[in-house]
Amino acid sequence: MVAKSAVRKRNTDHANASEVITCPSCHNLIRRNFCEECGEKKLSTHDFSIRHFLEETFEGFTHFDNKFFRTAYYLIFKPGHLSIDFCAGRRVPYMKPFPMFIICNILFFLSIGEINIFAQPLSSFYQYTPYTNFGTREIILSLVKSEAEFRTLAIEFNQRMGVEAKAFLALFIPVLSFGSMAVFYRRRNYFTEHLVFSTHFFTFTIILDTVWSLFVVSPFYKWIRPGQFDSTFDLISSFVHVSILGVYVYISSRRFYNSGHIRSVVGSVVIALMFLIGLMAYRMILFYKIIYSLH
Repeated sequence: MVAKSAVRKRNTDHANASEVITCPSCHNLIRRNFCEECGEKKLSTHDFSIRHFLEETFEGFTHFDNKFFRTAYYLIFKPGHLSIDFCAGRRVPYMKPFPMFIICNILFFLSIGEINIFAQPLSSFYQYTPYTNFGTREIILSLVKSEAEFRTLAIEFNQRMGVEAKAFLALFIPVLSFGSMAVFYRRRNYFTEHLVFSTHFFTFTIILDTVWSLFVVSPFYKWIRPGQFDSTFDLISSFVHVSILGVYVYISSRRFYNSGHIRSVVGSVVIALMFLIGLMAYRMILFYKIIYSLH
């Protein structure tokens, strides 16, 4: 009986494979197992079995894991390699640049607290330069009349800053793209190639900041300076970040743009400076946005 059932199933599947149907997605005629226009698969009785459902579910998870971890490995340890492969058309083994950025951004959003390289507490805008040079102290003083009001405002401001600082990180990518295009304008023909390079670079930046925040920044503010912002530590932390990113840009630009030592050094300095300037501008924009929304 089992053998007859298996033969009957194979005959049914064979009949389904030879049957010409209309594609449910693009309405093209499907004469084989897959639509020649959109790639949609022709369904068979096997597609509705529990076994096939579980196989596809497991394959989906493992396929994602393999691509994600392979992409992360090359992104971290082979700077520039992913950008070269993507622009050369070798895209199947890896996650595409922007989806990889989105996933890393989500992981960053979920794993990092209020204090990270993109966010600053209210006290820093009240006490430290260069923020106070832009009138941040005066703005804060115009909103609070006592120390108790300042503490209340700081709690709400810091919570909003911690969330919103992670929400608009994609704005850095086009800024860095223009920086790389300005330095390496003769090395690539299309702006999208610079966009790919910048997306990979900034995804690495998010991974770096996630690791740095979890294992350096959070322990520092938890055990050494609990509840207090340290401008010296922030300056050193930002300098280490920029230094690592400068080295990363140097290596990746040497590979991706096939540039010489001098141009790669210039490129790493320019892009690192643009990132640092963009970081300060990003913090200031968030300050104005949040402080006036709380007013």
